Amino acid sequence: MFSPTFGVQINLFTAFLFTLLTGLLAGLFNGILVTLLKIPAIVATLGTLGLYKGIMLLITGGKWIENLPQNLKQLSSSGFLSLSPIAYLVLFIIIFAYFILTRTQSGRHFYAVGDNLQGALQLGVKTNQIRIIAFMVNGLMASIAGIIFASQIGFVPNSTGSGLEMKAIAACVLGGISLLGGSGNLIGAILGAYFLIQIDSILVLLKVPAYWNNFIAGFVLLCVLIFDGRIRVMLNENLKQQRYSRFLNIKSD
Repeated sequence: MFSPTFGVQINLFTAFLFTLLTGLLAGLFNGILVTLLKIPAIVATLGTLGLYKGIMLLITGGKWIENLPQNLKQLSSSGFLSLSPIAYLVLFIIIFAYFILTRTQSGRHFYAVGDNLQGALQLGVKTNQIRIIAFMVNGLMASIAGIIFASQIGFVPNSTGSGLEMKAIAACVLGGISLLGGSGNLIGAILGAYFLIQIDSILVLLKVPAYWNNFIAGFVLLCVLIFDGRIRVMLNENLKQQRYSRFLNIKSD
């Protein structure tokens, strides 16, 4: 495999390892910013988003990455049971991640840190370690997504990934994942992403211009956030009423 970026010959396996390592290091850097430097996660990730895009443009000279090898493209070709090797990889990742999150102590710690950071810390959970691992896994998944994207279309535009952060958040929220952390599941996020993909497909069938996609994703996200906020307010009010009624019952007794 010829690397147009660095002008050297490397095989596909080495390129994969380098890509995955880059994702892990990017996630590690984000995790350090959040845990050690105490920068809010949303600020740190948005800041490094621009940084990483800038590095990519500097390395590529602002050019598209083309002439990718044929064996990379074959990873998205139909194979056993009409599924591509990439599809089997994605299924394996989903099953493995679901098992870790729902059946292991590490998964329970992950939810505990997201739900109540101080509470998890008092229970002896290594909160900084959990958060750094979460960011590293996030970077790893982003690098795998990049490999899948490149194998499907055969080239990489310099605008790849622009606007996907909004859709990623929208997919998670649609799937029932709380932006405050501590609740939600992997299957919900997948269903949320599938819903957004279907919206894009419908827009294509209706011949709606592509620039409407981000508007609709943002609109859906806003509606879900408003609905989620109202539900939370109602639940909190109901909980307060229950506590108050118990207090009155105890006092009357």
